[in-house]
Amino acid sequence: MTAYISDYIRQAPEMLGLLLKLALSVLSGTLIGFERGRHGRSAGLRTHILVCLGATMAAMTDLHLHTMIGSDGTRIAANVLTGVGFLGAGVILIKRDFTVKGLTTAAGLWATSIIGLCYGYGFCEIPLITTVVLLLIFALMPFMESTQKAELSIYLEIDQLTAVNTVMGALHDTCPLMLNIEVTAPLSGDSTHVGIRLRTIGKNARKIRDPFGLLTEIRKIEHVIYAVMD
Repeated sequence: MTAYISDYIRQAPEMLGLLLKLALSVLSGTLIGFERGRHGRSAGLRTHILVCLGATMAAMTDLHLHTMIGSDGTRIAANVLTGVGFLGAGVILIKRDFTVKGLTTAAGLWATSIIGLCYGYGFCEIPLITTVVLLLIFALMPFMESTQKAELSIYLEIDQLTAVNTVMGALHDTCPLMLNIEVTAPLSGDSTHVGIRLRTIGKNARKIRDPFGLLTEIRKIEHVIYAVMD
């Protein structure tokens, strides 16, 4: 019993170091996951904690095996990134209009896993700074994007394919600032209909003072069945 206690005391500094790595890993995962979950993202608090903690454990296991049997000290950690790639693919959604959602969340999971690996390998300062930088990016970028890249998108459907040219001409007259006009498959699923998407960004979008008034004018165009903000 005495020998066991002595061994434990001798190993205490090492154990405290391992516990510190795990605690910092949980802290970073909690901070990043809380920020993502607060905005309703599909990968939130628990997911980020588990990813960061698991990555830390993988790196610590690599180091332990390298010490014990001289194995490659990066093999398990390398496979963490592969696993996180599959996890990230699960949060990326391709919507019905073929726009992609979830890339930022997937990239955040990837970055969180690397933060965890750094903790596991003993680089505590770098992942702490990176955690703060990630939080600043998540907090500031939406504000910067909203001030620099205004966007307006309208989707409409017309009742027949032969009316596309007529409607296109009317759209150019009604909303000349909508520079990007794209013909798409109808979201309604009716094969006789044609979908049209209008988009504009930047200063042209900001020049449109009354987008709902513009929407009303588009709905008045002949052959237009309905029009909505996209």
